[in-house]
Amino acid sequence: MRRLNEAYAFAAGCLDKTGVGEGPYEEVKQFMRGVEGVTLTAQVNEDIMGKLKLALEQGRLILPRDNPQLLVQMTAQQCEATKSGTLKFSHPAGTHDDQL
Repeated sequence: MRRLNEAYAFAAGCLDKTGVGEGPYEEVKQFMRGVEGVTLTAQVNEDIMGKLKLALEQGRLILPRDNPQLLVQMTAQQCEATKSGTLKFSHPAGTHDDQL
């Protein structure tokens, strides 16, 4: 994160602070004053994934072609409706979605 911030001088951003993400968030906010910690709930995940899909459809976000792992994680992502009406996102067993 430090190298990315030095290269791009982010004005603001969001970082997962759910569970074990709290430690890295606390460290990053020391050198990235504009970073906001986000606790990932089912509703937050649904909002993020919806915005990601819309940005891709509208051409406002271009994915790097040199990161095949990110593309695999995106296309392997699974979604199902829960009884409460929210969407539950998951990935196949034995895989990860950390980059996504």
